[in-house]
Amino acid sequence: MIWVLIMLKYHRGQCHEYYKFNGCLDRYVSTFPRNPKEAQATMRKGRRCSSSKAFLEPIRHRSNLKVTKYSTVNKILINPDTKTAYGVEFTKHNKRIQVLALREVILSAGVYRIGTIVDGIWNWTKKAFIRTASPVSAVSYMAGRGPLTLPGGAVGLAFARSSLASDDHSATRPDIELVMGGGSLAGDLLGILRSLLGVTDQWYWKVYGSLPLNVRQNSFSINPVLIRPRSVGRLKLRTANFTDPPIIHMNYFHDPKDLKALVHGIRLTQQVIGTSAFQRYATRLHTTPFPGCEKLQFDSDQYWECAIEQTSITLDHQVGTCKMAAVDDKTGVVSPRLLVHNIRGLRVADASIMPRIPAAHTHAPVVMIAEKAADIIKEDWGMRSNSIYD
Repeated sequence: MIWVLIMLKYHRGQCHEYYKFNGCLDRYVSTFPRNPKEAQATMRKGRRCSSSKAFLEPIRHRSNLKVTKYSTVNKILINPDTKTAYGVEFTKHNKRIQVLALREVILSAGVYRIGTIVDGIWNWTKKAFIRTASPVSAVSYMAGRGPLTLPGGAVGLAFARSSLASDDHSATRPDIELVMGGGSLAGDLLGILRSLLGVTDQWYWKVYGSLPLNVRQNSFSINPVLIRPRSVGRLKLRTANFTDPPIIHMNYFHDPKDLKALVHGIRLTQQVIGTSAFQRYATRLHTTPFPGCEKLQFDSDQYWECAIEQTSITLDHQVGTCKMAAVDDKTGVVSPRLLVHNIRGLRVADASIMPRIPAAHTHAPVVMIAEKAADIIKEDWGMRSNSIYD
């Protein structure tokens, strides 16, 4: 899902707009929607609306559309003499099938899979609260209302710019996102969220076991997210066999500014819960230190760095395995028209072309890339375009 929110800066009692906003908070602007439905998400009438539902379902009966399931691409067929892509070979039910292209081949295999298909790709940039639904909530959900229609449990979010973002050429682009959840890890009584995060039962009970059951169930979380990481990972081919998974070096926190930026996010979260709106509910921070960080002074920057290194997770917004760049840039793979360098008739259209992670969740930018790719392809083949960009 993708939410679009706002960052404001407070100065001399006024709000200066950088993104859409609905309020001010100290020096930074980050306000949470009064109504969860104000947060924009890929939803329709309270239900998830995937790219498939939005784009494929309306045209699934077209005669010129064929979707094959249970299929794995083996390789792109390329004429070695002309260096032109002319088809795709894939495996389905243990049978190898070749499909030939009349004009060109378009790859949208995803950041990791692209790296096992396109030769010469080396670098990449890195880049619940659960309860049993009541009958009333279930009925409300069927009508597109009620708590189950919240976007993934997120009841609010905000973007902010930390002091570490001074190295960004954009003077207003945020590097931190705050995501407010309708529950927290403390309320994960069934252990489902713990298993997703890799948190052991021993760790959970040591940190949250002292809290009464009703307090754990009524808790919520605000999670700082680093949306513009500086650390760069690497994707390498394990072998020449396409079925072997690639080697992925995440390289988290290789740049120390990433860790400090997340600490800034925690400080901003503390400012949020200190506002009068949150203090109406006596909101406070749980002060039991995380295991492994007990010897550090609680709430010091050093303590939070320790806690972040133990409990942070990825949102899997990796990009950049087919970086868009000029022909003379040796780290680039595709041109601004998404054509693979030195190969005719081959394009890439997915998150892998992004040189760096955008200051947002990647789903909406990928949809934008796909829309723009459709226009570029029609332009290159002399077809009429009804693009909104025209």
